[in-house]
Amino acid sequence: MARVDAWGGLSPAWNWMTEVLFRPFKLSKWLSLGFIALIASGGGPNGNFNWPRDGKPTPPAELLAWVARYWPFLVVGAILLIFLVLLIMWIVSVFRLIYVNDVASNSGAIREPFARLKGLGTSYFLWQIVFGLVVVAVLVAFVGLPIVLAVLAGKSGRGPTVILAVLWAIGVGVPIALLSTLVDVFTRHFVLPVMYVRRVGILRAWGIFWPILKANAGQMVLYVLIRIGLAIIIGLVGIAAFVTVLMVAMIPLGALVLVGYLVGTALGLSWTLPVIVSVAGFALMAVLGLVYLSSCVVQPADVFAQAYPLVILGQADPSLATIPVETPPAAESPGV
Repeated sequence: MARVDAWGGLSPAWNWMTEVLFRPFKLSKWLSLGFIALIASGGGPNGNFNWPRDGKPTPPAELLAWVARYWPFLVVGAILLIFLVLLIMWIVSVFRLIYVNDVASNSGAIREPFARLKGLGTSYFLWQIVFGLVVVAVLVAFVGLPIVLAVLAGKSGRGPTVILAVLWAIGVGVPIALLSTLVDVFTRHFVLPVMYVRRVGILRAWGIFWPILKANAGQMVLYVLIRIGLAIIIGLVGIAAFVTVLMVAMIPLGALVLVGYLVGTALGLSWTLPVIVSVAGFALMAVLGLVYLSSCVVQPADVFAQAYPLVILGQADPSLATIPVETPPAAESPGV
């Protein structure tokens, strides 16, 4: 097994990014990769639901009566919500593999890799569910339960127990959170490419990657530190790209808003429900368009970030190489 060089992987990743996006420059590829990256990121708006209140909390009896009255709708709504969340998770899982495929193969295809990689995406999707449930169960057992027991003990007059429980939660919960984060990072950065190259499920892919991780533990730590720095830079680039796109789009969007207002005033339209829905739909489409254009603009950073772990894998095992890499020399065996 060859030696991994985390610093040395930056230059080949940069070279491959320029090869994918600029040699030659194809607008259609940028637009396609921007769309794939946007879906693969799994980003989206968050919403909150608040119970109707008139400045007073809802009594438990009234709340229970409300639930008893509308429970069929609540059950159906919960099932539909769970189905929607799972569907989005599955689509995101498949598109993450599509992005690996397109960066590795220097393409911007969607339909063909979707059909080919949806099985592997399903494997990754199931892994996320099981791994997430395991992490939640561990946190509940080793963090949540001790805190609950300590709070109950505190109500019985044993105040120091609560302090000890908080210290326990910090001492145990933080390492669990860090470990689960590292597992997720290695899964997305390395295990998914192994799945793509070897066409195997996620457990077999982890079995292939684990010896690489153990043999290059120090360089993998350096890789994580480098990725933290890259994440900060890419985040700043993303914010700058969104602000730039927003400023450029303000003129045409402002013109459309002005034209719409003038037309509505000339036609005597008022803020009825259809008008409000139309305006809200236009605003939503404008926001989604700006986010999509921002994703296209930052493709150099995204492609570079995806190419970097592909280079590292190619260094560690030439059979896993998908893009040109400069393989560091293998470490000499002692006594040879």
